[in-house]
Amino acid sequence: MKLSIITATYNRPVQLASTALPSIQSQTDRNFEWLVINDGANPDTRDIITSIRAKADFPIIYIEMEHPEPSSGFGLCYARNLGLNAAGGDIISYLDDDNSIAPEFVGSMRQYFNPVLSLWQ
Repeated sequence: MKLSIITATYNRPVQLASTALPSIQSQTDRNFEWLVINDGANPDTRDIITSIRAKADFPIIYIEMEHPEPSSGFGLCYARNLGLNAAGGDIISYLDDDNSIAPEFVGSMRQYFNPVLSLWQ
């Protein structure tokens, strides 16, 4: 059972690199994929993901999108839905670029949901 962690980020590469990324990299259970949705196609965000992607021991799926019209107010919704459509995990989680997760997050979620998912199979 694999977990997909979706992070949508909009013009906050420093926040992504200083908060969400270290918590992703510190996971003790590596049976997850990280989907980063670069809302607005910020080049600094692209560079951060490009620099870590080849060295990562977990899959990183990187998607760029154009930011919708400011008046729509649905950029985050569009970004999360793009991530959801690309996710390959059995469990989906969202991690904002300004939040972090504990090192045991992936392992705890897999342990918690394993009995539930086995009932569905």
